[in-house]
Amino acid sequence: MQTSALRSKAWRMLARLGKATLAAAAAFLVAILLTEFYRTPVLLVGNLTIDIVDKKKALGGAISYAAAVATAFGVKSCIVTAASSDANLTVFDGHELHIVSTEDTLTFEHTYTWWGWWDRLVGFKQNIGFMAQGEQRVLDKAGRVYPFKDPSQHVLDALSGRTSVFLSDVETDSWPPDTVQQLAAQSDRWLVTRGEFGAHEFTADKGMSLVEPVKVTAVDTNGAGDTFATAYMIALAARDSNPGQKASWAASRAVQQPQSCKPHCVTEAIQREWWPARTRQQLHWLRGNATQTLSLQYLHQTLQHSPFCQYTKHHFSQYNLGWLCS
Repeated sequence: MQTSALRSKAWRMLARLGKATLAAAAAFLVAILLTEFYRTPVLLVGNLTIDIVDKKKALGGAISYAAAVATAFGVKSCIVTAASSDANLTVFDGHELHIVSTEDTLTFEHTYTWWGWWDRLVGFKQNIGFMAQGEQRVLDKAGRVYPFKDPSQHVLDALSGRTSVFLSDVETDSWPPDTVQQLAAQSDRWLVTRGEFGAHEFTADKGMSLVEPVKVTAVDTNGAGDTFATAYMIALAARDSNPGQKASWAASRAVQQPQSCKPHCVTEAIQREWWPARTRQQLHWLRGNATQTLSLQYLHQTLQHSPFCQYTKHHFSQYNLGWLCS
């Protein structure tokens, strides 16, 4: 009798301990879910630059245009960039900003050769690089920028089934035939921007398709590729059925702005036409789905195969926790 009573008491203690453990695990899980839901859904990492065109300075760099587009679409981002203490950082207002301090901000002077103007005059195809892809560019001794003739090792190392790669035809036209298609098979997708001719989208399952351009009168093309890439990824995160269309539209707004006001006026141009055309409910859908796609979906998939869910399904099936682990 005494042994039986001890066993019964031990089982009751184990049951209480199990419930307490389950409650603690559930509380921890809820905390993780809340953290994932409310954290900044987009991480942007890149260099801030000063662009000099016709001896006039303006803010530049992929990160500044990415921030401008994210602001226009109402998507708060976590931004990491390098800049000097005197850099103008107002384009990042409203975002979570982390600065790596440097003595000087990276500066580029944009110069154009006479044969480039000749090509435009006689109507030859213009190979314009819309996106500054530092991993595919090299400087000569005179400080001029040239593209690599093959994919750089840094680009190859970054490929994965979840990676979307954005380059311009300036970087890829010198590559061996079928290189982009072969690399696209190792990635989620590749997009090669081709200026006024739109962009080529490569995916492993669909091959190559054309992203149609939005026909506008271009004033300045600086930042167009960066605008295209950021708008594409935001639309993709929002599960848009045609992210290329949204990206092409956003880029068309960027090229209609003068370089002297960029990237701030890119935000204004997108907001001016984007917001009136959509209700607040639709915009909330965009932001909500972007957060869910980037955070909760991956967490839920991870939970399904976690030791916590496996243990819960086996030992505590009576508590009906299927909504967590199914």
